[in-house]
Amino acid sequence: HREAFRKVPVVSAAISLVQHDVAKLPWRVWYEGRTGKRRELKREDGNLADLLTGANPRQSGYQLRVDTIGSLYTGGNAYRALAYFPGAPTPAEAWCLPAHNWRVIPGANRGVVRYEYNRGGAWEEVREENVVHFPDYNPDDEPIGMSRLEPLRRDYEAQFYALIWLKEYFRKGGVVAGVWSVKTGGPKLSPADLLKIAEMLNAKHQGYDKVWNAVVVQGPSGPQVIMLQG
Repeated sequence: HREAFRKVPVVSAAISLVQHDVAKLPWRVWYEGRTGKRRELKREDGNLADLLTGANPRQSGYQLRVDTIGSLYTGGNAYRALAYFPGAPTPAEAWCLPAHNWRVIPGANRGVVRYEYNRGGAWEEVREENVVHFPDYNPDDEPIGMSRLEPLRRDYEAQFYALIWLKEYFRKGGVVAGVWSVKTGGPKLSPADLLKIAEMLNAKHQGYDKVWNAVVVQGPSGPQVIMLQG
């Protein structure tokens, strides 16, 4: 899916547009106090509003949202890793790490046993409370999301294997299908004549297992068209 983002211009352009459109949306943090009233959480050092605005030393909150949406659209999942300072009860940094480096170990009832992250080729366990997982919709009963590029990948794979089949077809003796026609005003052929011509073409036609059989199509005004159909 990352290759589709790199190599298919319309995919890259569409996802980039959505990334920045979502990141530019105004956002606010709300909470309910003991009175049950909904209040806005103003940014203060160490609170959630501060974390979502500052994100981490290398990114702003805007860039964190761009990465999150990009990861969600390409991989079907986005993972934010939370980093704590020693002794601090709340996270100090939030990082959106590449989704393809994460591994989710499923448990019972669509739960998650643990998360693992591939760091330099070695899988390291990450505590569940240190991961904020954003899964996209998945038609299967799995705790991970399905990439929105999955249908595109399958379509490109189908085209790729079709070209491989075509290459092998010609390599093993296949020939290009042709179109045969007669001039307007020619004699109208009877069904028996059409069948005879088709049988002759099928007998002479060369190709790998003769996968393209000949058919005869006759127009209503008289001219006949004989074509090889795949």
